[in-house]
Amino acid sequence: TASNPPQRPWIPLTRPNRSRPTCIFTVMCYNVLCDKYATRQMYGYCPSWALEWEYRKKGILDEIRHYAADIISLQEVETSQFYNFFLPELKRDGYDGIFSPKSRAKTMAENERKFVDGCAIFYRTA
Repeated sequence: TASNPPQRPWIPLTRPNRSRPTCIFTVMCYNVLCDKYATRQMYGYCPSWALEWEYRKKGILDEIRHYAADIISLQEVETSQFYNFFLPELKRDGYDGIFSPKSRAKTMAENERKFVDGCAIFYRTA
């Protein structure tokens, strides 16, 4: 059995003030709708052009930037979307991020992995 990690000592910079929180941060959680799920069969009420990634990605990024959260959690992000779009765009805004594909990616050929979706977490570094 694994033992618990050692307790982390907290080093307060000032005495706690119960009338005011000592740490405030914002979190955003967003499902970007993986491209392979954005189909006319699933979303028949939506025009085809509005389901295209090239159209949707600007609106998604604009909304993420509008809220400017300290931590951003995204679901249904394709591997290529993370590395080729979200990571470079959000780095410009002072974020770094990590991506975790769905576990089925481990069973796929390298050229198919870029289409596997997963979760991304971005955090403000500046």
